[in-house]
Amino acid sequence: MNENVKKFLEEAEKNEELKAKLAALTDKETAAEKAAAIAKEYGFDLKPEDFQPKGDVDLSDEELTRVAGGFYMATANITPIS
Repeated sequence: MNENVKKFLEEAEKNEELKAKLAALTDKETAAEKAAAIAKEYGFDLKPEDFQPKGDVDLSDEELTRVAGGFYMATANITPIS
């Protein structure tokens, strides 16, 4: 992932207004373009391509959580004892 995108996501983690704007991007067709426009509002020089996965690389659960403002719960595969 682009270092500037990482910095932008770190900013989104701290800034509730920015986080809300990014969470509202639900249309996959326009999300990257709108995210780039939002990034510019906050002083980041990012392009829509910066928000597109490269090959099979996707955002990690932690990175997605930062942007969406949600939480991550790890679950274990527990087998009951008989």
